[in-house]
Amino acid sequence: MPKVAHYNAHNPEEEVQYVEEGRRLYDQAIPDHQVSVIQGKKRMHLRDEIFNKYDFKKRSIDVSKLTAYENKDKIINSIEGNRVVIIDGFTGCGKTTQVPQLIIDRAAELRNVIVTQPRKVAAVSVARRVCEERCWELGTVVGYQVDMDKRVSKEDTLVTYMTTGVLLRKLTGCKTFKEWTHIIVDEVHERDLDTDLLLLLIKKILIEDKLGKERNVKLILMSATIEDVFLDHLISSPLSMCKLRLCKFFARNNRNHA
Repeated sequence: MPKVAHYNAHNPEEEVQYVEEGRRLYDQAIPDHQVSVIQGKKRMHLRDEIFNKYDFKKRSIDVSKLTAYENKDKIINSIEGNRVVIIDGFTGCGKTTQVPQLIIDRAAELRNVIVTQPRKVAAVSVARRVCEERCWELGTVVGYQVDMDKRVSKEDTLVTYMTTGVLLRKLTGCKTFKEWTHIIVDEVHERDLDTDLLLLLIKKILIEDKLGKERNVKLILMSATIEDVFLDHLISSPLSMCKLRLCKFFARNNRNHA
Protein backbone atom coordinates (compact mmCIF):
# COMPACT_ATOMS: atom_id res chain seq x y z
CA MET A 1 0.00 0.00 0.00
CA PRO A 2 1.18 3.53 -0.67
CA LYS A 3 2.38 5.37 2.40
CA VAL A 4 -0.30 8.03 1.94
CA ALA A 5 -3.78 6.50 1.95
CA HIS A 6 -6.34 8.19 -0.25
CA TYR A 7 -8.67 8.99 2.63
CA ASN A 8 -5.80 10.72 4.48
CA ALA A 9 -4.91 13.02 1.56
CA HIS A 10 -5.97 16.52 2.53
CA ASN A 11 -4.35 18.58 -0.21
CA PRO A 12 -3.42 18.30 -3.92
CA GLU A 13 0.23 17.54 -3.15
CA GLU A 14 -0.68 14.47 -1.09
CA GLU A 15 -3.11 13.34 -3.80
CA VAL A 16 -0.31 13.51 -6.38
CA GLN A 17 2.04 11.62 -4.06
CA TYR A 18 -0.59 8.92 -3.51
CA VAL A 19 -1.17 8.44 -7.23
CA GLU A 20 2.54 8.38 -8.08
CA GLU A 21 3.38 5.86 -5.34
CA GLY A 22 0.47 3.67 -6.33
CA ARG A 23 1.53 3.68 -9.98
CA ARG A 24 5.15 2.94 -9.04
CA LEU A 25 4.21 -0.01 -6.83
CA TYR A 26 1.89 -1.38 -9.52
CA ASP A 27 4.58 -1.10 -12.19
CA GLN A 28 7.05 -2.93 -9.94
CA ALA A 29 4.55 -5.70 -9.26
CA ILE A 30 3.49 -6.42 -12.87
CA PRO A 31 5.60 -5.27 -15.84
CA ASP A 32 3.68 -3.92 -18.83
CA HIS A 33 4.54 -6.83 -21.11
CA GLN A 34 3.29 -9.31 -18.51
CA VAL A 35 0.07 -7.33 -18.12
CA SER A 36 -0.49 -7.57 -21.88
CA VAL A 37 0.08 -11.34 -21.81
CA ILE A 38 -2.31 -11.79 -18.89
CA GLN A 39 -4.99 -9.65 -20.51
CA GLY A 40 -4.56 -11.49 -23.81
CA LYS A 41 -5.02 -14.90 -22.16
CA LYS A 42 -8.10 -13.62 -20.34
CA ARG A 43 -9.63 -12.33 -23.59
CA MET A 44 -8.94 -15.67 -25.30
CA HIS A 45 -10.60 -17.54 -22.43
CA LEU A 46 -13.68 -15.30 -22.46
CA ARG A 47 -13.90 -15.59 -26.24
CA ASP A 48 -13.85 -19.41 -25.99
CA GLU A 49 -16.62 -19.30 -23.38
CA ILE A 50 -18.87 -17.23 -25.64
CA PHE A 51 -18.14 -19.37 -28.72
CA ASN A 52 -19.03 -22.47 -26.71
CA LYS A 53 -22.22 -20.88 -25.39
CA TYR A 54 -23.59 -19.70 -28.77
CA ASP A 55 -23.70 -21.28 -32.22
CA PHE A 56 -21.42 -19.26 -34.52
CA LYS A 57 -21.78 -21.58 -37.51
CA LYS A 58 -25.54 -21.51 -38.02
CA ARG A 59 -27.06 -18.97 -40.43
CA SER A 60 -30.71 -18.59 -41.39
CA ILE A 61 -29.92 -16.99 -44.76
CA ASP A 62 -27.21 -17.34 -47.41
CA VAL A 63 -24.90 -14.31 -47.48
CA SER A 64 -22.25 -15.80 -49.74
CA LYS A 65 -23.35 -13.62 -52.69
CA LEU A 66 -23.04 -10.35 -50.80
CA THR A 67 -20.10 -8.34 -52.09
CA ALA A 68 -18.82 -7.63 -48.58
CA TYR A 69 -18.82 -11.34 -47.77
CA GLU A 70 -17.17 -12.25 -51.07
CA ASN A 71 -14.32 -9.91 -50.15
CA LYS A 72 -14.09 -11.02 -46.51
CA ASP A 73 -10.38 -11.88 -46.68
CA LYS A 74 -9.50 -8.51 -48.16
CA ILE A 75 -11.56 -6.70 -45.53
CA ILE A 76 -10.09 -8.60 -42.57
CA ASN A 77 -6.51 -8.28 -43.84
CA SER A 78 -7.01 -4.53 -44.28
CA ILE A 79 -8.41 -4.16 -40.75
CA GLU A 80 -5.69 -6.27 -39.15
CA GLY A 81 -2.91 -4.43 -40.97
CA ASN A 82 -4.07 -0.83 -40.51
CA ARG A 83 -5.18 1.48 -37.74
CA VAL A 84 -7.72 3.24 -39.95
CA VAL A 85 -9.69 1.58 -42.76
CA ILE A 86 -12.09 3.23 -45.18
CA ILE A 87 -14.73 0.91 -46.65
CA ASP A 88 -16.39 2.58 -49.61
CA GLY A 89 -19.18 0.19 -50.63
CA PHE A 90 -22.38 0.69 -52.60
CA THR A 91 -25.74 0.43 -50.86
CA GLY A 92 -26.71 -3.22 -50.54
CA CYS A 93 -23.18 -4.68 -50.58
CA GLY A 94 -23.65 -5.93 -47.00
CA LYS A 95 -20.98 -3.89 -45.24
CA THR A 96 -23.19 -2.78 -42.32
CA THR A 97 -24.21 -6.30 -41.33
CA GLN A 98 -21.24 -8.36 -42.47
CA VAL A 99 -18.13 -6.38 -41.44
CA PRO A 100 -18.82 -6.61 -37.67
CA GLN A 101 -19.56 -10.33 -38.04
CA LEU A 102 -16.33 -10.92 -39.95
CA ILE A 103 -14.40 -9.23 -37.14
CA ILE A 104 -15.78 -11.40 -34.34
CA ASP A 105 -15.81 -14.61 -36.43
CA ARG A 106 -12.11 -14.30 -37.31
CA ALA A 107 -10.92 -13.08 -33.92
CA ALA A 108 -8.65 -15.23 -31.78
CA GLU A 109 -9.38 -13.03 -28.76
CA LEU A 110 -12.45 -11.37 -27.35
CA ARG A 111 -13.71 -8.41 -29.37
CA ASN A 112 -15.87 -5.46 -28.39
CA VAL A 113 -17.14 -3.83 -31.57
CA ILE A 114 -19.13 -0.60 -31.74
CA VAL A 115 -21.09 0.23 -34.90
CA THR A 116 -22.67 3.66 -35.13
CA GLN A 117 -25.78 4.53 -37.13
CA PRO A 118 -27.07 8.07 -37.72
CA ARG A 119 -30.68 7.09 -36.85
CA LYS A 120 -32.28 5.17 -33.98
CA VAL A 121 -34.43 3.01 -36.23
CA ALA A 122 -31.39 1.90 -38.25
CA ALA A 123 -29.40 0.90 -35.14
CA VAL A 124 -32.24 -1.24 -33.78
CA SER A 125 -33.27 -2.79 -37.11
CA VAL A 126 -29.73 -3.71 -38.17
CA ALA A 127 -28.98 -5.31 -34.78
CA ARG A 128 -32.21 -7.31 -35.05
CA ARG A 129 -31.37 -8.30 -38.64
CA VAL A 130 -27.93 -9.64 -37.67
CA CYS A 131 -29.41 -11.64 -34.78
CA GLU A 132 -32.05 -13.13 -37.07
CA GLU A 133 -29.37 -14.05 -39.60
CA ARG A 134 -27.22 -15.80 -36.97
CA CYS A 135 -30.13 -17.25 -34.96
CA TRP A 136 -29.11 -15.37 -31.82
CA GLU A 137 -31.45 -13.71 -29.37
CA LEU A 138 -31.32 -9.94 -29.62
CA GLY A 139 -29.19 -8.55 -26.80
CA THR A 140 -26.86 -11.53 -26.51
CA VAL A 141 -23.91 -11.65 -28.92
CA VAL A 142 -25.28 -8.63 -30.79
CA GLY A 143 -27.25 -5.81 -29.20
CA TYR A 144 -28.10 -2.14 -29.52
CA GLN A 145 -28.21 1.10 -27.53
CA VAL A 146 -30.27 4.13 -28.53
CA ASP A 147 -30.76 6.85 -25.93
CA MET A 148 -32.05 5.12 -22.77
CA ASP A 149 -33.17 2.02 -24.67
CA LYS A 150 -30.45 -0.63 -24.40
CA ARG A 151 -30.44 -4.35 -25.10
CA VAL A 152 -26.96 -5.72 -24.45
CA SER A 153 -25.38 -8.33 -22.22
CA LYS A 154 -22.40 -7.26 -20.14
CA GLU A 155 -20.98 -10.79 -20.34
CA ASP A 156 -21.82 -11.87 -23.90
CA THR A 157 -22.28 -8.90 -26.24
CA LEU A 158 -19.49 -8.58 -28.81
CA VAL A 159 -21.17 -6.15 -31.23
CA THR A 160 -23.26 -3.14 -30.22
CA TYR A 161 -25.11 -1.01 -32.73
CA MET A 162 -25.75 2.47 -31.40
CA THR A 163 -26.59 5.93 -32.60
CA THR A 164 -23.73 8.30 -33.34
CA GLY A 165 -24.88 10.55 -30.50
CA VAL A 166 -24.59 7.77 -27.92
CA LEU A 167 -20.96 7.03 -28.83
CA LEU A 168 -20.23 10.77 -28.91
CA ARG A 169 -21.47 11.12 -25.32
CA LYS A 170 -19.47 8.07 -24.21
CA LEU A 171 -16.23 9.40 -25.72
CA THR A 172 -16.86 12.89 -24.37
CA GLY A 173 -17.02 11.42 -20.89
CA CYS A 174 -14.10 8.96 -20.96
CA LYS A 175 -11.89 10.38 -23.79
CA THR A 176 -10.39 6.94 -24.41
CA PHE A 177 -10.98 3.89 -26.61
CA LYS A 178 -9.95 1.30 -24.01
CA GLU A 179 -13.49 -0.02 -23.67
CA TRP A 180 -13.58 -1.17 -27.33
CA THR A 181 -11.42 -2.99 -29.87
CA HIS A 182 -13.13 -1.73 -33.04
CA ILE A 183 -15.09 1.45 -33.70
CA ILE A 184 -17.09 1.38 -36.93
CA VAL A 185 -18.63 4.68 -38.01
CA ASP A 186 -21.21 3.89 -40.68
CA GLU A 187 -22.83 6.28 -43.16
CA VAL A 188 -20.11 8.91 -42.68
CA HIS A 189 -21.13 10.54 -45.96
CA GLU A 190 -24.26 11.97 -44.31
CA ARG A 191 -22.08 14.49 -42.46
CA ASP A 192 -24.57 15.46 -39.75
CA LEU A 193 -23.49 17.41 -36.68
CA ASP A 194 -23.04 14.36 -34.42
CA THR A 195 -20.95 12.52 -37.04
CA ASP A 196 -18.65 15.48 -37.64
CA LEU A 197 -18.17 16.06 -33.91
CA LEU A 198 -17.53 12.34 -33.35
CA LEU A 199 -14.86 12.19 -36.05
CA LEU A 200 -13.18 15.32 -34.73
CA LEU A 201 -13.12 13.85 -31.21
CA ILE A 202 -11.73 10.54 -32.47
CA LYS A 203 -9.06 12.39 -34.41
CA LYS A 204 -8.15 14.44 -31.32
CA ILE A 205 -7.80 11.32 -29.15
CA LEU A 206 -5.61 9.63 -31.76
CA ILE A 207 -3.39 12.69 -32.18
CA GLU A 208 -2.90 13.04 -28.42
CA ASP A 209 -2.08 9.33 -28.07
CA LYS A 210 1.67 9.91 -28.03
CA LEU A 211 2.35 6.84 -25.86
CA GLY A 212 0.44 4.50 -28.16
CA LYS A 213 -2.03 3.37 -25.49
CA GLU A 214 -4.83 3.31 -28.09
CA ARG A 215 -2.80 1.45 -30.71
CA ASN A 216 -4.86 -1.74 -30.48
CA VAL A 217 -8.10 0.02 -31.38
CA LYS A 218 -9.18 -0.09 -35.02
CA LEU A 219 -11.16 2.75 -36.59
CA ILE A 220 -13.32 1.76 -39.56
CA LEU A 221 -15.25 4.32 -41.59
CA MET A 222 -17.95 3.04 -43.93
CA SER A 223 -19.91 4.86 -46.58
CA ALA A 224 -21.70 4.42 -49.88
CA THR A 225 -20.05 7.59 -51.16
CA ILE A 226 -17.13 9.35 -49.52
CA GLU A 227 -15.25 12.37 -50.79
CA ASP A 228 -11.46 12.52 -51.06
CA VAL A 229 -11.54 16.04 -49.61
CA PHE A 230 -13.20 14.62 -46.49
CA LEU A 231 -10.55 11.92 -46.18
CA ASP A 232 -7.77 14.48 -46.54
CA HIS A 233 -9.33 16.44 -43.69
CA LEU A 234 -9.61 13.38 -41.46
CA ILE A 235 -6.19 11.84 -42.15
CA SER A 236 -4.14 15.03 -42.03
CA SER A 237 -0.49 15.57 -41.18
CA PRO A 238 -0.89 15.32 -37.37
CA LEU A 239 -2.38 11.84 -37.72
CA SER A 240 0.32 10.88 -40.21
CA MET A 241 2.84 11.62 -37.47
CA CYS A 242 1.09 8.92 -35.42
CA LYS A 243 1.92 6.50 -38.24
CA LEU A 244 -1.67 5.74 -39.17
CA ARG A 245 -2.15 3.98 -42.47
CA LEU A 246 -5.18 4.50 -44.66
CA CYS A 247 -6.52 1.56 -46.65
CA LYS A 248 -9.40 1.98 -49.07
CA PHE A 249 -11.62 -0.95 -49.92
CA PHE A 250 -13.82 -0.23 -52.92
CA ALA A 251 -16.59 -2.82 -52.81
CA ARG A 252 -18.37 -1.05 -55.64
CA ASN A 253 -15.72 -2.35 -58.08
CA ASN A 254 -17.18 -5.83 -57.49
CA ARG A 255 -20.81 -4.85 -58.03
CA ASN A 256 -21.25 -7.32 -60.85
CA HIS A 257 -20.63 -10.17 -58.40
CA ALA A 258 -23.38 -9.15 -55.94
